[in-house]
Amino acid sequence: MQKTFAPRTAALIVAAVLGAAACGRGIVPLNPTTPVLLQSQADPAELRAAIIRALEARRYTTESEEPGVLVARLQNRGVMLRLRLDYSPTDYRITYLESTGLDHRLDPDGNPVISRRYDGWVAQLRRTIDDELGRPAREAAEAEEQQRQHELAVLEQQRNAEREQRDYQAREAERDRRAQVEQQRLRTEQARAEAEARRPIIMNHDPYVVQGMIQAPRQRVRSRYASVELTARVRMRWLEGQAEGDIDSTSLGLPESCRGFFAGTPEHVVRVRRDVDYLRLETDAQGDPTLMLVAEDGSVYCDDDGGEGLNSRIEGSFPP
Repeated sequence: MQKTFAPRTAALIVAAVLGAAACGRGIVPLNPTTPVLLQSQADPAELRAAIIRALEARRYTTESEEPGVLVARLQNRGVMLRLRLDYSPTDYRITYLESTGLDHRLDPDGNPVISRRYDGWVAQLRRTIDDELGRPAREAAEAEEQQRQHELAVLEQQRNAEREQRDYQAREAERDRRAQVEQQRLRTEQARAEAEARRPIIMNHDPYVVQGMIQAPRQRVRSRYASVELTARVRMRWLEGQAEGDIDSTSLGLPESCRGFFAGTPEHVVRVRRDVDYLRLETDAQGDPTLMLVAEDGSVYCDDDGGEGLNSRIEGSFPP
């Protein structure tokens, strides 16, 4: 009989020992109170608010409250845990009250033990409280940073708006300038075209002939003329002079196209060789100049500039 039941008894004993060892791996001594010293003194109202926010974040329910004391309960998958939280401006304490489902009991030496999950939950609650204590400062810093970023964004928008306004004004000014330049160009082209239409071009036709010349008194004649000889090789030659005189063109018998007052002596004497078959003379003067050429045979060629800053010009093939 003993040989028959001895192995079964041994197996039961071994199984019981192994089961007890397995349960012992999740049991730790109970630390009934966890004190936490604050790094700096806190306002009691802010500390209370931080503890309540932390309890809500960890799904604790506040059962009761007294000045400086909170009692909270946690229900989680068949586990119940009640804690007491005492707080002051310098510290707070987390104290175990009771629990179910956490294997709370006394060990063979009479010391309280509990599931190691209790230590984990207390540590999580402590970290959450510390994090909530720092939330006002973080939120203030974040709000300050947001305000700074907002001010920078507004300033950047203002700068962009001012830059766009300056660019717009510059574009409008440039557009107006170009429009004015274009209008001036069109007016100039029109004036040139009108002047070209008014300018006589002498091309092998009979010139005007002056029968006689009325000479001004000698005291009113200021001789400043020079003699220039033009050949076929001469491209350009500038002659400086001054238009003045008190002899009316009508008294000289000149045509209406030769309006103005002239002196009794020529301003310049231009000698043209016979091999020059085409001649062009043009003034470059301010005011209202009239260019008049008087040939040796008495032929007269003239052109009035017409005003508006234009210059008179005579060109063509002259009689030999």
